[in-house]
Amino acid sequence: MELLNWNKVKHLDLPFSNLKWSNTHMQTPVPYIYKNKLIVFYGTRDENNNSSISWVELDANNNFKIVKSPKKPLLTKGDLGCFDDSGVMPSSIVKIKNKYFLYYMGWSQAKNVPSQNAGGLAEIDFEAMQAHKVFKGPILDRTRNEPQYCTCPRVYKIKNKYFMYYLGVNQWIDSIDKRDATYEIRIGTSTNGIDWVRDNTKALSLKNKQGGHYPFSVLKFENKFYGFYSSRNRLNFRENPSDAYKINLAESPNGLDWKMVKNINIQRTDDTYDNVMQAYPSIIKFQEYILLFYNGNNFGKNGIEIAINKNH
Repeated sequence: MELLNWNKVKHLDLPFSNLKWSNTHMQTPVPYIYKNKLIVFYGTRDENNNSSISWVELDANNNFKIVKSPKKPLLTKGDLGCFDDSGVMPSSIVKIKNKYFLYYMGWSQAKNVPSQNAGGLAEIDFEAMQAHKVFKGPILDRTRNEPQYCTCPRVYKIKNKYFMYYLGVNQWIDSIDKRDATYEIRIGTSTNGIDWVRDNTKALSLKNKQGGHYPFSVLKFENKFYGFYSSRNRLNFRENPSDAYKINLAESPNGLDWKMVKNINIQRTDDTYDNVMQAYPSIIKFQEYILLFYNGNNFGKNGIEIAINKNH
């Protein structure tokens, strides 16, 4: 399968512009297929930068037109003092037995660093398009062996185990105007999707000037696994295109041992929204398509970008 070359086909704007809880951003898109419906979940922000999770249903046969979207959030921030009291953003959706689990990132404000993040678990009722948190506390957080924050759980079932690819912070560094973290993708495993074994296993190591890998979207084809992730450099990644997030492809025989292949190429006739960064990829098979959802400049402030593999 040739997965390096893609054609960008669509830019999605926020479906509403007058909602108090959704002023900007369609961040970290997570597509899911339910009863042949293509639904994309995303994080969106209010005027105070608190984030909630929302969604859109798309018509893939009609230029990915938005056919349905809510005026109320699917999931909101937690109670004061909880790990997600400043906001939530989606990471992945997995069906386990008869339940649809939404893994998400929760964040809270911090003093010495901009934020502390962790991973939470919610359950979705697709018929009612409602969700509730399974626990008020996190299922992915700092430990004695991982003292910096861990978050953004992307979960996949591989054989008889669930694999979680998550963001693990290595250290905080001082940049020109703010403090930024360096982070990598680590791997945890579980038999039930709730309780996780983590031993600081890395999916990929940072190289040269790289400052972060995030997140990991995995596609299995024949007997090989392909992982899509975005990578940025340590500094100047917000405005400088050469240092900003770009989407890479990795491959693995078993979901555990990964090697980087190279950057993917996205052919764009309009790069208004993604001429600086291409970040937070999510890949999915839908009908005859292989679709790639990602964010452009300013971490998805202006919406979601959609690309299709050239060979499909």
